[in-house]
Amino acid sequence: MKRDTQKNERHNYTGYRSKLLETYFSSHYQDIAPKEDKHWWWVIQLSDQSFGKVFSGLSREAPILDAGCGVGYLEFYLLKKGFTNIDAVDISAEQINAAKEYMKAYRVDVADRVRFHCIDIIEYLKSSSTAYAVIAAIDILEHFSKDEVFTFLELVYNALDDEGCIIVRVPNMEHPFRACYHLYHDFTHETGFTCSSLKQCLLAAGFDAISVNFEKWPPFPTQKSLIQRCKQIISPFYYSFLATLLRVSSGSFSPNIVAIGKKR
Repeated sequence: MKRDTQKNERHNYTGYRSKLLETYFSSHYQDIAPKEDKHWWWVIQLSDQSFGKVFSGLSREAPILDAGCGVGYLEFYLLKKGFTNIDAVDISAEQINAAKEYMKAYRVDVADRVRFHCIDIIEYLKSSSTAYAVIAAIDILEHFSKDEVFTFLELVYNALDDEGCIIVRVPNMEHPFRACYHLYHDFTHETGFTCSSLKQCLLAAGFDAISVNFEKWPPFPTQKSLIQRCKQIISPFYYSFLATLLRVSSGSFSPNIVAIGKKR
C-alpha cells in the first residue's frame, strides 16, 4: 500500500491562495520556524501542555489525523509518545518536505507510522473512509473563510468515531494589543476567533465544547542573562496588572486560543 501521497494529490485553490500556499514555507514560515534545538523542544512542550490530556488515554494504534500538519510538531510529539497510526495532511508540499527534514534531523523514524498527504484537507476529508479517534486542527481554521470553517467542521464531525474529538488552536483575537497582528501577519489568514465565537462554531457543528481556553505558554527558552531572568519573573505580575487595568482576563494576553470538542 502506498504510504505517501505527496506527489499524487492536488488542491483546487487558485489566484493569490495558490501562489502563497505553493511557497508557504519559503515565503513565510521559515522565518518563524525553530532555528535551535531548545526552540523545537519548547514547541513540543507546548503541544504536551495544550493537548497531552487528549492523547494520554488513547490506544497507541488509534487513528489520528493532523489537519494542516505544517513542519511536523504534532507528528514528532505523537511518535515520541508511541503512536503508530497517523495521517498528516498539508496543502503545502514545502511544509511536508520541511516536516520530513525535521524528523530526519531529530532521528525520528516515520516509516509505517506516519502517512503524509499533500492535499486540500477538505478534499481529503471528503474522500477518507477512516473513523478517527482524534482530529487535530492546529493553526488551520484561521486560513478558511467562514463558509469553509463550517464545511471543515462538519466533515471533521463525520470523520470521527463515536467517541472521537477535535482539538483546535487558533490565533487569539481577544488579545488587548496584538489581535490585528495575530490575524494579519500571515496573508493567508481569513477568519479570526474569540473564545466565544470558537465555542459557537463548535457547538453549531454538533460538538460538545468540552473546553475553550486561552493557551498557557511554558517559559520560553532564552539566554539566562540577569535581565532576561528578571523579565521572566516580572512578566506574570506585569500582565496581571494590565489585565486589572484593562478589565480583561489575564489569559487574554496569550497568542492563541485552544479548544477541545467531543462528538455528541
